[in-house]
Amino acid sequence: MKQRIVITGASTVTPFGVDKNNFFENIVSGKSCIKEITKFPNQKIPAKLGGEISSGFLRNVIRDERLLRTTFISQLALTAGILCVQDAKIKITRGNSSKTGIFFATSQGSINAIEKIYKNLLSTGPQSIDPLLFAETVFNAPASLLSIKLGIRGPCVVMPMGGGGSGSVLAYAIHYLRTGLIDYALVGAADELSEAVREAYFHLGVLSPCDTQPEGSRPFDKTRNGMVLSEGSGFVMLETLNNAEKRNAHIYGEIIGFGMCNDGYRLADCDPTGIGVSMVIKKALNSTNVREEEIDYICAFANSLKDLDLVETKGIKAALGDYAYKCPVSSIKGATGMLGATGLFYNIIISCLAIKHNVIPPTINYKHFDYECDLNLVTNNSKIAKLNTVLVEGYCWGGIYNSFILRKV
Repeated sequence: MKQRIVITGASTVTPFGVDKNNFFENIVSGKSCIKEITKFPNQKIPAKLGGEISSGFLRNVIRDERLLRTTFISQLALTAGILCVQDAKIKITRGNSSKTGIFFATSQGSINAIEKIYKNLLSTGPQSIDPLLFAETVFNAPASLLSIKLGIRGPCVVMPMGGGGSGSVLAYAIHYLRTGLIDYALVGAADELSEAVREAYFHLGVLSPCDTQPEGSRPFDKTRNGMVLSEGSGFVMLETLNNAEKRNAHIYGEIIGFGMCNDGYRLADCDPTGIGVSMVIKKALNSTNVREEEIDYICAFANSLKDLDLVETKGIKAALGDYAYKCPVSSIKGATGMLGATGLFYNIIISCLAIKHNVIPPTINYKHFDYECDLNLVTNNSKIAKLNTVLVEGYCWGGIYNSFILRKV
């Protein structure tokens, strides 16, 4: 019999701050953290909005001045990781450090440090490169710094695959826990805003505004016209139910099943039929004994891309049949913007708190009905509903899909 896996700690670092409960309250209230970006004052593109985090939030958690000199993405990961361990009420000791693992995902890693190195290299040559900064450009730097800070000596698994990596590190952590290799899994992601990445996405035609409609993140809305990028970090602490009960830990929810797949369509696109979404939802359902009609809410991936929101709609319909028109669906990315790897952890944490409070967060900025995205959408205002089982979606541009099923314990 498989060991049951539960979530006993959770943390978020968002433009709203470093309090996950405050984050949830803002999301449920329909508030947005998207504002005009100040980090890049001389933007060369018409896209001006993003989810920007103040470094002041991080200083309230990271007290070590040496760590405050690390890259911003490392500071995001350090803040969220420290808060998650505190929330789980776990003390890392010499006795349990080797039985605790870190599992980390990111999209571009320390992209701003990489940009700085290349700019210096091209402008003044190799002598201008800071060797200490170079060491922090590797994808595992945030996770390694976190393990050093917390004294964690178990496995350190890093996946630089964006949303696809988030599902992978969660799956790895679950496997390590079920095989008894570790007792605790600190699992999370972090992403930072980058001027170069934003410009690249704009020229690829996936950043809002990509047409004459106003800039903004409005999932499933007929006038949606691209993503709005954001930065942040989110972590969860996983352990077996037996272990959590032994130490009388607070349990946010149980991961009762999950699915992972890719659609084998194109390098930078998703199969327009929605077969990948349908396949991954069915895999998640088949991994447990949950029937379609037992899903009380779908926390969707929808990131305001014209084609991808439609792909998700088609996939949900194909997977759930007629029940797709009854099951409540919403996306929080109207409020948070698009975070490559961190988005799945935001969805999981928001879903855990939604189950706790029996409330469905809304899809904000929704004004115009799209007859092709005709799901049972919860829009603009939250909805009170009895929640026991939630389906959480997380995808990656290029046809990589993850679905996780959470249940109240």
